[in-house]
Amino acid sequence: MKRRMVKHVGLLALVLPLTACLDDDNDNKDVVAALEQQNALLEEQIKNEKEQNEQQAPVIVNSVTLYTSVVDAADYADAGPVIVHFKEGPMWREAIEFDTGEILITDIKPMSDYEMVISSPTDAFMRRAVFGKTQDSSTENSYQQLDAVMVSPPVQKSIKIINVNSDKAIDDLQLKAYSNIGEGGLSAETYAHPAIYDAATESYNFILPQDLDVIVYGSLDPDGDGEANYEIEYGAYDSYRHEFHFYASSMQPDAEIGVRSLQDDEPVTYTELQVRLSVLDENGNAVNAAEVAISDELNGELAAQFDAEQQQYVLDSKLNSSLSVNISAFESDGVFYGSSSVYIYPRDNGSFDITTSGNRYEYRYTSYATDGAIDLIIGPNQSSPTSALEVTAVADVSGANYQASIYYSSPIALLEGSTSLVQQDVWQVTYGNSDDNDLILPGTTAYRIVDVEVPHSAELMLNNTRLVLSSDLSLAEGYEYSYQVNEIEDSVATVRKNLYDDHVDFYSPVTSEFSIDDIVLDNRNYWSNGSELVPVNTAGIAANAYERRDSAYLHFPESIASLKNFTLSKVIIVEDGVAENSFSSYQIVSGGNIWISSALALPIAANENLVRDGNNYMATIRGTTLPEGRWYYVGVSSYINDDKESSENSITFDYSFETMDGEIKTGTITLSVM
Repeated sequence: MKRRMVKHVGLLALVLPLTACLDDDNDNKDVVAALEQQNALLEEQIKNEKEQNEQQAPVIVNSVTLYTSVVDAADYADAGPVIVHFKEGPMWREAIEFDTGEILITDIKPMSDYEMVISSPTDAFMRRAVFGKTQDSSTENSYQQLDAVMVSPPVQKSIKIINVNSDKAIDDLQLKAYSNIGEGGLSAETYAHPAIYDAATESYNFILPQDLDVIVYGSLDPDGDGEANYEIEYGAYDSYRHEFHFYASSMQPDAEIGVRSLQDDEPVTYTELQVRLSVLDENGNAVNAAEVAISDELNGELAAQFDAEQQQYVLDSKLNSSLSVNISAFESDGVFYGSSSVYIYPRDNGSFDITTSGNRYEYRYTSYATDGAIDLIIGPNQSSPTSALEVTAVADVSGANYQASIYYSSPIALLEGSTSLVQQDVWQVTYGNSDDNDLILPGTTAYRIVDVEVPHSAELMLNNTRLVLSSDLSLAEGYEYSYQVNEIEDSVATVRKNLYDDHVDFYSPVTSEFSIDDIVLDNRNYWSNGSELVPVNTAGIAANAYERRDSAYLHFPESIASLKNFTLSKVIIVEDGVAENSFSSYQIVSGGNIWISSALALPIAANENLVRDGNNYMATIRGTTLPEGRWYYVGVSSYINDDKESSENSITFDYSFETMDGEIKTGTITLSVM
C-alpha cells in the first residue's frame, strides 16, 4: 500500500505544475478543467485507501502482565498505598500509584529486562528495587507472578571497624548494603545504602530497612590499588575482591569488627607490664599447684614463673588493648579447683580495669601498677572431680509409643526435669473475640509457633546405664519431635552433668490417606460463589472486601506427606465461561519429599489485623475457604474470578500420584475456583 501511495504523490507533483502553466493559457481552459478533475479523483482515491488501511485489523503484539504483593516485612500485612516506577528496557514509564500493596503492571514485552522501584507516598517504608526479566509469551497477554516484595521503615544502625594492631578505629573503608531483589548490575548501585563515617562516635552509620536482614559489604582495599590494606579477623571474606560481608542483624549496640592492618610500616604498639598473681585456696592461702599462662599473638605462649618467696606467679608480658591470664583447673591438698581467668584492660588515666571469671572473690575492680608491675589475686572456685560419663549408643525410635533408648558408659541417676518430650513448631491461634480475659483485642488475631511438651515416661534399666523413653499419648501426624535429656547425675563421680548428644529427634509420619478430592483451588479474594466469606472481623466491623479477580492457588492437605510421588498438569482453563487450552506441569511430591511451600490458613476477615506473637515465623494464608490449619500450596499462574452458577471459572488438571505402598492412581479433575 505504501508503494502505491508514493506513486500517486509523485503523479500529483507532476500534474499540479502543469495545471498552473495551462491555467495561464485561456485557450486551454477545457484541458485545465479536465486535469483539475483528474487531480480531484486521485486525491479521493488516496483518501479512500488511507481509510481502508486504518480500518485493517491491528497487528497483535504479545505482552506480559506482572503482578505481586507488597507486604510489611515485620508482620506480612499489606503495605499499601504504594508508588511504582517501572522501567522496561531503557524506557521509564509514568509512575503508578496503587491504593493497596497489590501491584499490576500491564503491556510489557516478553523476555524484557525490567526495573521496578516501589516506594511509599507517605514514607511509611524505604523504597526497594526489583530487577528481573519477563517470561516468554505465546499469547496476546500472559500473567507472570512475582514473589511478594517485603518492605520496611528506615532505622539507623552502626558498626565500628577496629584495627586490632593499634586498637584504633578505621575510618577509610567503604561499606554498602543492598536491599534490591534480583541482579541489577550497575543499576543496583543507585539503590545501595552506603555507610557514612561519624568521627565523633568512630562508627559507620547506615540507614537501612528495619526488618530486612540485608547484607553489608565492605572493601578492604580503600585505595583501590588491587591489594588489600587490611584482613578481617573473623567473618566471611572474598579474597578475590578483597571484600568482607556481614548481615545487618549483627549490628547490635557496641558491635565491632576487628581487622588487621597489612601495612609493613605500621608498628604494633604495646606496654611492658609485669603481672604478679596470687592464687588462693579456700582458706586464703597461696597455692603453687596451678598452671598460669598467657596465650596471644603479642606474647605467644608465655608460662608464669612461680616466685616462692612472694608466693606469686610472675609473667613479664606485653600489653596492647587487653591481656588475658588463664589459670587451669588443679588439685591442692585433695581439693579440686576449677579453671579461672583474669582480664586486664588499660585506661587512659593509668589505671587498669580488672575482671575475672571462675573467681569466688570480687569479679571486677580497678587496680594500679607500681614500677611497671601489677599485683593481683584470684580465688578459683572449688570443683567436683571430672566426670568421664558419655553416651555410648542411641537406638532409633520404634513401636506405637515411640520408644527410644539411650545407653551411657556408666550408671546415671535422673533428677527432676531431667527428660522431656517436645513437639516442635506447633501453631497456636488466638482470635480477638475468643476470650475477654486474654491480651488480644477485638479486631486482631494473633498466631505463634511454639514447642509443646508432651507427657512421656522415662525408665532406667541395665544397672541404670540404659535410659528408655516413651510417649504417653498418641502423637500428632506430620510433626518433628525430640526426646531431650537435660542435667543428669553421674552416679560414679557423684556429679551432675549435661551431655550434648543424649537426645533423640524423630518425625511422626503422616498415615492419613490422601484423596484427590481434598484439593482446593482458591483465589484468596475473601469471596466464594458470590458471598463474602467472613463479612465482619472479630470486633464486629464490616469487612466490605471487594469481590475481584485474583491469583489462583492450589491448596493441598497435610495428607500429601503420605505420598511418594505426585504430579499435576494444567490442561484447560475456563474463565467467565470461555474455555482455552493451557499447559503447565507441577511437581508436588518427589521421592517422598514435598516440593511446595506450606502455610497456616486462617479464616479471618479482610480487615482483621494479623500479628505474630513471638520470634518464630510461619507463612499465613487468608481470604480462602480453607479451615484453620496447615496447608501446602502452589500458584497456577492464573488471575481469575470465583466460580458462580452464572459464570464458570475452573481449571482442569491431569494428575498422577503414587502412595508409599507403590499404588499408582491417575485421572483428570476439574476444580472450581473458590
